[in-house]
Amino acid sequence: MQSILTLLSMPLFFVSNALYPVDAFPSFLKFLSMFNPLTLLANGIRYFALGDNFSVIGNHYIYTATDIGVSFLGLLFFALSMLAISLWRFNKVDV
Repeated sequence: MQSILTLLSMPLFFVSNALYPVDAFPSFLKFLSMFNPLTLLANGIRYFALGDNFSVIGNHYIYTATDIGVSFLGLLFFALSMLAISLWRFNKVDV
C-alpha cells in the first residue's frame, strides 16, 4: 500500500510549485500544475507564511486575495469530490 501512495504522490509533488517555480515548467506541465492540489496548497502556505509580496532565488512573487481564494476553492472542490468518491465506494461494500 505504501508503494502505491508513493507512486501517486511523487508525481503530484514534482508537478506542483513546491520545489520549482511554475514559470520554469514546460507548457504541458504548467497546464497540469494548474489542477494539482499540491500547487494550490503551496500557494496558500506561501501566502500565510511569507506574505503576499516576496522574492525567492531572483523570482518575485505577488499573491492577491483572489489568488488565494481561487486556491482555497480549488482545494475545497478537490476535498469534496474525493469525499463523494469515497462515500460512493464505501457504500458499495457489504459487511
